[in-house]
Amino acid sequence: LMPGLNRMIGQLNIFKAAIPSIERVHKEYLTIATNENYMDMPKLSFKKSLALQNLSFKYLRTKRTALSHISLEIQRGECIGIVGETGSGKSTLVDLILGLLKPSEGSILIDGKYPVNSYQWHQKIGYVPQSVYLTDDTIEANIAFGEEHIDERRLKNVIDAAQLRKFIDQLPEGTKTLVGERGVRLSGGERQRIAIARALYQNPEVLIFDEATSALDSETEARLMETIHNVIKDRTVIMVAHRLTTLKDCNRIVVMEKGSIRKIIPYGALNKNFADINSGTYTS
Repeated sequence: LMPGLNRMIGQLNIFKAAIPSIERVHKEYLTIATNENYMDMPKLSFKKSLALQNLSFKYLRTKRTALSHISLEIQRGECIGIVGETGSGKSTLVDLILGLLKPSEGSILIDGKYPVNSYQWHQKIGYVPQSVYLTDDTIEANIAFGEEHIDERRLKNVIDAAQLRKFIDQLPEGTKTLVGERGVRLSGGERQRIAIARALYQNPEVLIFDEATSALDSETEARLMETIHNVIKDRTVIMVAHRLTTLKDCNRIVVMEKGSIRKIIPYGALNKNFADINSGTYTS
């Protein structure tokens, strides 16, 4: 009996050690978002601009300020590029615009009155991250992520827009093809195109690309940028990038340094002075 009893006791000890974590997850799962974190704004509309006013942010239990006194106005229909060295605050700025983080100082307002930490603002955003999360499911399920009933017409439109049609037509099972855990059966470019199709599926007014091509080789990036250039028309676009070629369709480029906006310049000036920007000697 002893070997069996030892195994039982061992499993009970593992279960007891896991109880605090289980209780924490269960509590979080049942917690309803407070109005302080997510607001319900049924009348929210985005017709004019997104304004960042004297924005500062500091992460908990840190002394360093991640963003300091950022002021920027993004017009509806404008394409904005954001560049800067690692740690300059690019991703933090995007998280604040998404409403995932709350500013330490300042504000972000839509059309001068609506906050970004609202359900309605999230519904207007299509987000393409650098690292795409794909479930071990079909292509169509990953594009219509979280939808019980897939709209076939919308699915077809976003597949065409993301230039996935040629790839999918070559597959024996088409959109029913399983992508594998985290999309292991697909190439990097195909995963990114699925991420773009997913972002477009909800027909967002705002598209945010957070270094969406930085993990790709130059040839794959060039093909993917053709896709991006086709889908950003008539939308407000924010693109975070390291490579200049990613930003060629942007109206303005925001150059960030140590949590602050250093310059706002046109793409042509950035292309001409990129070496100086990296060395910290750029002047307009």
